[in-house]
Amino acid sequence: MGADARAADDRGAVDRLGKEAVAAAVSVANICPYCVDMHSTGMYDLSTEHDAEAIAADRLDDVADVRVRALASWARVAHQPDAPAAVRPPFQEDERAELVGVVVSFHYLSRMVNVFLANFLLPPRLSPRARRRFKHGISRVLSASLREIREPGRSLPLLPDAPLPPDAGWAVGNPTVASAVARSYAAFEAAGERALSPAVRALVRQRLDGWRGEETGLSREWCEDLIAALPEPDRAAARLALLTALASYQVDEETVREFRLRGHSAADLIDAAAWASFTAARRVGGWHLPA
Repeated sequence: MGADARAADDRGAVDRLGKEAVAAAVSVANICPYCVDMHSTGMYDLSTEHDAEAIAADRLDDVADVRVRALASWARVAHQPDAPAAVRPPFQEDERAELVGVVVSFHYLSRMVNVFLANFLLPPRLSPRARRRFKHGISRVLSASLREIREPGRSLPLLPDAPLPPDAGWAVGNPTVASAVARSYAAFEAAGERALSPAVRALVRQRLDGWRGEETGLSREWCEDLIAALPEPDRAAARLALLTALASYQVDEETVREFRLRGHSAADLIDAAAWASFTAARRVGGWHLPA
């Protein structure tokens, strides 16, 4: 990687390459091929094809850039607080807010992408060689955007000010990030209150309280067992919320259809999925508070 990629974020503590590597690794962890394609493509311009594809293929030991390898290895298991790589973060304290912020953002975003977008950004029938050539072409188009310097905090006025919750203490080292996090956390909570009953929200939180990043597996039996105790009208919403939070790649058209048949609007669907995605991402962020 050249000096230009590191200079691209001179108004922040972390360069764009580091953030893209973290985003790609979190996307791999959440089984979001669309996001993996997007952020590994960004790395083609900022780093090398070799390192981008190593992260995309979950072969982190093959990443040549030592710093990128360390960041991706940490981000890949950041949702597993008992993993050795998760408890030994490879960054300085002044970088915490930005890097944990990327982790939290992509634990949210990759879940939302799994629920609402196609599985793949690139045509799935492309050969491996054609996919790499396609990525090279896209990365050239994205180059200016990837290297553009943006003024921090421009979007803050979009949401009202709010207090920073204690479990978002990872953001305190960066006032701009902390303000954005506080405002967005409040907005997501409001979305959950609009779309989901207190019983459904309590069930999701209870399940996440005992979650340590483990995968749920292919069966949905765990989900059906949890929602069985709820009143029947709440079960479709609880199924959507639990799957979004813990196995977003399993949310299918039937899950959405059953939610909508209970009288929920399209706006309710977005609010419910956003709250569930955020609540899982918030749980991950809470594991990365300053010592």
